[in-house]
Order: sequence, then C-alpha cells, then structure tokens
Amino acid sequence: MRSLYKLMPWLVTTLLVAGFSSCEKENPESESDKLILKSQEITALYYEETEGQSDNHEIVPFKIYVKGGAPDRLKGDYRFKVANGSTLPDGMQLDTLTGVIKSNGKKVKANKESIEFEIEVTDGVRSTTNKFLLRSKTIKRGSKKPFPVLQFSSPETRLVFYKKNSFYGVSLTMLGGTPPYNFELLDGYALPGELTLTSLNGVISGKISDIPSGSYKFHVKCTDSNGTKAVSLCTSQDYEEFILIVR
Repeated sequence: MRSLYKLMPWLVTTLLVAGFSSCEKENPESESDKLILKSQEITALYYEETEGQSDNHEIVPFKIYVKGGAPDRLKGDYRFKVANGSTLPDGMQLDTLTGVIKSNGKKVKANKESIEFEIEVTDGVRSTTNKFLLRSKTIKRGSKKPFPVLQFSSPETRLVFYKKNSFYGVSLTMLGGTPPYNFELLDGYALPGELTLTSLNGVISGKISDIPSGSYKFHVKCTDSNGTKAVSLCTSQDYEEFILIVR
C-alpha cells in the first residue's frame, strides 16, 4: 500500500494529461509523400480566484506534428506560419522554424470560449493548412498543474515509408516543459538510409534508398531549456521508441 501511495501523484498526473493526448498510435497514414499537418488541440490553463473571476491564462507549450513532403530540401526544415486570414489567440506565439506554440508573455485575461485558428506548413515545395483549437481548462488556485512534466505526444510511433529513393520527413511532437527543445538519438541507435535527426526542431528527414524492406527501431530522447527530460506518455520511460517501417 505504501508503494501505491507513493505512485499516486504520478498516476493522477498521467490520467490528467491523458485527457489531452492519446496512446493510440497503431494506425499510421500511408501516404508518406503527402505533406500532412495534424489538427491538434492546444490547452490554456487559467486559475480561478473567486467565484466568477479568473486570473491570466497560461498556454501549455505544444510542438506541432507534421510529416511527409521533402523537408530535406531545406536542410531538414519545415516552415510554419499562421495561415492567411487567421489570427493567433491573444497571449500565444508560433516559432516558424520549430513549429512550437507557446505563451508570448503577454498578460491577457483567460477566454473561457474555445478559439479556432489555422496554421500553414511548407517543405519548400508544397504547403498545407489545418485548423487548431485553443481550449481553456479551469484550475483552482493552489492546485497542482496537470502538465508538470515534458512529454512526448507524437500521435504515431510507427512510421511507415512506402517509396524508396525519395525524400522522407516527420517532425516529432512535444507537450509542456520550457521550449526550446533538444532532440537526440539514444546511444546505440541509428536511423536507416540517409535519414538524420535535427536536434533543434526534432525533424527526421532525408532520403531512403538501397536498404532492405523491414522494421527499424530507434529511441529518441528530448530535453527542454531547463534540462528536463521528456517522458513517454504511454510507457513513462525518459525516451520514446519509434519504429520506421520501410516497404
């Protein structure tokens, strides 16, 4: 019982965060050459002081998930921007290179309504746009934040690649912590073919050619600017395991 009691804070944190993310990662999309920007929900925490009042809100940092296209033509980069005709909600900023959405430090009152906005990503050859949603979550003053740790939040850990001798790209996703993030392969692991992992933005990119079809496993670790290690939402390990399937 004592061991279970010690685990309770971690269990509560995991259950709260699970409300915003999913461990369902078994249905990878098959169009590896198509540029795909995942629609996601961003969370703004705000703290209630007294009945009917609220304090300034706090954006939970979030790294956008995108895959496909040919980011290697821009040296491993995707580029992000707010879509024409759309506007970021107050208090939020977008890093155009890393695809990280976070607070801009501006003091604004919390908006209890959900706010929709659009982000555009390009690989230098093609571009695509998708909708995102900022949703507020009420936190009572003095209560523990539901996002105390940096977490991997990639919707897919099984990455399928169908076309050899062509470009491949995917931008890994993070939740929480204090950006900027730094990505690395764990010792003893390597990416197949000419793929590389860019530490600054978590983009895996390059060309896959002349390697056998099959599954290639690798582990990625990530730290934020405070040196906090990212934790896998599904396994609680301080790394995420990915499998690249070459067909």
